[in-house]
Amino acid sequence: MNTKVWPKLVDHYTLSASGALTNTKSESQDLYISNSSGLGNAIGDTTIDRKWVYAKGEDTYVLFDTNAEGKFDTGILKHHLLTGVNLRNKKVKFIRNFQDNADAVGQNTINAYDPNDQTYTAMDDSLKDGNYNTTEDNEINLYLKDRVSLGDFTLALGVGYTRYKGEETSSSDDNYDQDLSNFIYDAGIVYKLTQDVNLFASYSQGFEPIDTSTLAQYGQDGVSYEPEESDNYEVGFKGDFFDSKLSTSVTLFYINTQNQTSYETIAGERALIQDLGESFKSKGVEINALWHVTDQISSQISYAYTDASDTSGEDKGKQGDYVPYNSLSIWNSYRMESEPVRFALGMRAESDSNDGDYNVPGYAEFDFGVYYELDQWDVSMVVRNMFDKSRVASTPNWLLAEANDPRSINLNFKYRL
Repeated sequence: MNTKVWPKLVDHYTLSASGALTNTKSESQDLYISNSSGLGNAIGDTTIDRKWVYAKGEDTYVLFDTNAEGKFDTGILKHHLLTGVNLRNKKVKFIRNFQDNADAVGQNTINAYDPNDQTYTAMDDSLKDGNYNTTEDNEINLYLKDRVSLGDFTLALGVGYTRYKGEETSSSDDNYDQDLSNFIYDAGIVYKLTQDVNLFASYSQGFEPIDTSTLAQYGQDGVSYEPEESDNYEVGFKGDFFDSKLSTSVTLFYINTQNQTSYETIAGERALIQDLGESFKSKGVEINALWHVTDQISSQISYAYTDASDTSGEDKGKQGDYVPYNSLSIWNSYRMESEPVRFALGMRAESDSNDGDYNVPGYAEFDFGVYYELDQWDVSMVVRNMFDKSRVASTPNWLLAEANDPRSINLNFKYRL
């Protein structure tokens, strides 16, 4: 061993690792309001029939992550190297049994206008019998990234390898399994235009297999599902101006998605559908600015314009669900000069968006905060949706429209040792 080289390598490299193990068990006995025709429930009924449902589950998650980081030079090039391994194992055991409709009719009723007006019988112990459905997902990710600096240029190159294996064993012998792998690449470049302004451009790939339990529950027979993939591009600048009183960034982005998956109702059942090949694109601009007006007053503004739509099918060219064209947030802060007290007032706003065949109107909500901040402890009070404006936040199905969160007051205390 070259004793002159080894200490230098040790001084310039670091190794870290972390892991986690989580095990969660659950069991429930619920009276379920079903829209099944076997119970005879219909829209407008005052008395609703229910049936017992028994559920039991056990989830186990194992995570392990390790990485090595180091810096070294090769001639005039300065390298910052990062490499690592990420392992993930998820095992979910679950059983759920429903009471037969014929046994439930007239036995477990509830008044839609008076929840205290209800009848129910004991749940039969036979619902607790049965075998688990077991889903196990194993994922390994390897990555190597090198950030190379030369004068005012910094070039970042990365390569990753991902392997995903999933298997579901069902009590009905309808088993699913997957074994997928892929190489993923990314690259970026930063140019220091001036001491205060950097220009940047980047490219990255996305690779997301569909979860095995999702395929088992919503996958269509005879349909082969591919992982969702994407190509992601960004270009923009970051800079400080007016003696660093104004910090701002502007980013243009373009995302091209292949094999996009979504849900549709087919023959009365929710099913997973997929558009193979190029299927969705998103492009737009994001602008962020932090302006220190004075030592006591600052304002942070974020704006995004997003044009996102399908590139094929009957919704080709239509703005994607829950994606507003325009979104804006403003957070203004005032710090008292002689007291450790800070006041803040903010606004969150979005333009109209789609939700399937429905329109979700745009909105503007205001928040207010008071902060008392010392070296070791903070006290804050934040009021969200200050004017308590009600609006439609989403329409999950043809029957329901969900409202936004009402006004809330949150008190927080932090102490630092």
